[in-house]
Amino acid sequence: GADASDTMGGACGYGNLYSAGYGTRTAALSQVLFNDGAACGQCYKIACDRKLADPMFCKPGVTVTITATNLCPPNYALPSDNGDWCNPPMPHFDMAQPAWEKIGVYKGGIIPVMYQRYIPTHEYLSLLYVPVCKLLKPFFAGFHA
Repeated sequence: GADASDTMGGACGYGNLYSAGYGTRTAALSQVLFNDGAACGQCYKIACDRKLADPMFCKPGVTVTITATNLCPPNYALPSDNGDWCNPPMPHFDMAQPAWEKIGVYKGGIIPVMYQRYIPTHEYLSLLYVPVCKLLKPFFAGFHA
């Protein structure tokens, strides 16, 4: 929902994302990105891919930084290519609505995105149990579509 209250808890075990400092810029990652929990706490910069999406539903020149806080579970009863977006081998971010609305128009539904994972510039920050996405000076390896 609009206040992201339905995104609390989750597979990473962060509990109340507001009181833990993550706020509403969070996402559940598809199984391929979640990597058995190794992605918990990782930071991603995400933008709508205007080359693949209907431009009517993309906000141009805008990015949002999210923290991986949950798993978007696969549903093997649906096909990966046009049904369940969280099935392997699909990379997918099931973003909290406030984060998603930074890059897309709500009416657009699922939109293609480009993303970059933050690589901590200070190794010790990746070991802390705090929301480091707000603290890091990111190094980006390049956008992935």
